[in-house]
Amino acid sequence: MSFNNFILGGAPIASMPLSFTVAETYSQILEASRNQATSWWVNNRPLDIFIPPIDPSIGLQRKREFKILEASFGDGYSQLSASGTNYIREILELSWDVLTSSQSQVITNFLESKGGIKTFVYLSPDALDVMKFTCSDWTETYNRAGYISLKATFRQSFNLSF
Repeated sequence: MSFNNFILGGAPIASMPLSFTVAETYSQILEASRNQATSWWVNNRPLDIFIPPIDPSIGLQRKREFKILEASFGDGYSQLSASGTNYIREILELSWDVLTSSQSQVITNFLESKGGIKTFVYLSPDALDVMKFTCSDWTETYNRAGYISLKATFRQSFNLSF
């Protein structure tokens, strides 16, 4: 039986069979977030975990985007089909209404380090599954008294690379 070593925050935590349940993986990542680990190693490759300094404000928006192929025929007829295996993409709209300058900097530094193309794991408050995301779009608004609000769009990633 083949085994993968899972390492959180640079220290091995378990040796699990190649096939494992989502619940086991989810609990490993949850434990990592509690311990403030910053990366999750799978097959000797790091996959960063996004752990914001504070939880997002209430009002997380979750939407799904379908990638559909359409073949149009004469007289208004068309045929629709799913584009690939992963044709449903989850999109999270997160917002932090009141951040200090240093909290905002932690979030923006993490997102900038990913450059909009590198994947990371984020566990939303209602997460039922482990998902990888990318983020190429966020907005900072400077409010009075030195506070900052930040909105970010996380798009589910199906990339094989980390």
